[in-house]
Amino acid sequence: MKGSWDEAAARQEGMVGRLQVLASGTTVDAIKAQVRARRWQRIHPGVYATFSGPPGREAMRWAAVLACGQGAVLSHWTAAEIWGLPDAARQAEADEPIHVTIPSGRYIIAPAGVALHYSSRLGSSRHPAKSPPCTRVEDTVVDLTQSTPGIDAAISVITGAVRQRLTTYEKLLESFTARKKLRWREELTMACALAGQGVHSLLEHRFLTRVERPHGLPPMQRQARWEHSGRSVFVDALNQDHRLRVELDGRAGHTDQGAFRDMWRDNAAALAGDTTLRFGWDDVTSRPCETAALLAKIYIDRGHHQQLTTCGPACTALPTLRRLLTTRNLADPSGSRAP
Repeated sequence: MKGSWDEAAARQEGMVGRLQVLASGTTVDAIKAQVRARRWQRIHPGVYATFSGPPGREAMRWAAVLACGQGAVLSHWTAAEIWGLPDAARQAEADEPIHVTIPSGRYIIAPAGVALHYSSRLGSSRHPAKSPPCTRVEDTVVDLTQSTPGIDAAISVITGAVRQRLTTYEKLLESFTARKKLRWREELTMACALAGQGVHSLLEHRFLTRVERPHGLPPMQRQARWEHSGRSVFVDALNQDHRLRVELDGRAGHTDQGAFRDMWRDNAAALAGDTTLRFGWDDVTSRPCETAALLAKIYIDRGHHQQLTTCGPACTALPTLRRLLTTRNLADPSGSRAP
């Protein structure tokens, strides 16, 4: 009978539950003897590591699931770490607890180091095959959006999951729709739809919703593939009719070798007759109207005469555009004043 708990330990990164051990015919006294001899370690009440060294991250996940009992699954940032969602590993380091969700109606004292959640939807949100058990990637994304401190962080979770092809925006929409209670439902539903159109980061989302659309700029194609000299690259936003490219530079991917790839791409675009404009976070979030005016100036110079619209009473896009058209100066407009 010993093989039963041995097999369980092999599947569970060396962790076993008391009931698993007793079911194999091992007695309580035998378990205590293993612990006294320091061949086993007590991790949580009723959960043991069948080895003497320090348990790793994977082993501690199993220990948490076993300690929380029937129906328990890893969830939230711990499930995100398993799925490889962006920022999950960094968050896991900063967020000490292991997140576990158990069925509603079961109430236990959370084991040490475990953040406990309750759900009435575990029958549908639990992945059917993952080991250790965890929530499906779509439900993990929804859970994270509801536990983040703000809407920006929630949108980042959505765009990151789609960008890494861990799921699709259609599946995410289904999961969001299935939730009866949801913060920011309208914003998150829109973020799912935009992710399906190629908006793959919070910065790209903000560019579309704060710069492009509110100011009536011509629509751009997202994540457009461009072939040049045998190389295939993707452009954050492209208007092919007016040969205009927009690259939105967050921190990731734009340092070291990434910076050299950016320069190669910009130079190749210039040789092909395209103009590349690069914007960072402040350009999009702190100066969206001035950024829209810069884009409008390029469009006007290339024969597009659609009227630039204002995003609200305090919009500075039109005064900035008038100044640019008068001075023909494309310097940083952040400090510009309307005439």
